[in-house]
Amino acid sequence: MHLFSLHYLPQIKYLQALLNAEEIGIETMEHFQRQTYRNRCEIYTADGIHKLVVPVSHNSRQQGRSCISDVRIAYHDNWRLQHQRTIKSAYQSSSYYEYFEADFIKLYENKYGFLMDLNIASIELILNFLKKPFLFSKTTEYFKSPIEATDLRERFTINDYALDFEYYQVFQGKKGAIANLSCIDLLFNVGPQKMLELLKR
Repeated sequence: MHLFSLHYLPQIKYLQALLNAEEIGIETMEHFQRQTYRNRCEIYTADGIHKLVVPVSHNSRQQGRSCISDVRIAYHDNWRLQHQRTIKSAYQSSSYYEYFEADFIKLYENKYGFLMDLNIASIELILNFLKKPFLFSKTTEYFKSPIEATDLRERFTINDYALDFEYYQVFQGKKGAIANLSCIDLLFNVGPQKMLELLKR
């Protein structure tokens, strides 16, 4: 089994590992970690890398001790509309954005109570475009060094922009290529068929 933490619209490498894992375990008992991809992703805008952050409630952040499954999303500002608009601004001129825009609008129309539910929904959405089901088991206890599992919970980190393949990006003529952003960057630029070919190598 390959053990993953749950990320929001995850990195390309994360999705690649997910697609190539024979058995997937999702960590639901870890403490929430700030400044990680658990509640943020990075996309490519006209200004370069842009972080989309899902705000979590104050109690969820207290001392970094909340279990990830208990972390609630905060709605003190309209972050859902901000994310939706930023994604559209970044990718509306890409080759495939228009085919998936309605599905992303539906994702942001849902008011998820818990971060974990949003993250699962965002991954399911991407895998649905690739015609792949999201089949996984959830942990019921936290182990620092899990036995009989390949531990990928801390494998996918902030500022890792290395990738073993290249593809065209909308703004690379201005800012150059930026690899390993959110998997939506790959989806909107190359489409699901080519995306699957690149990830299942």
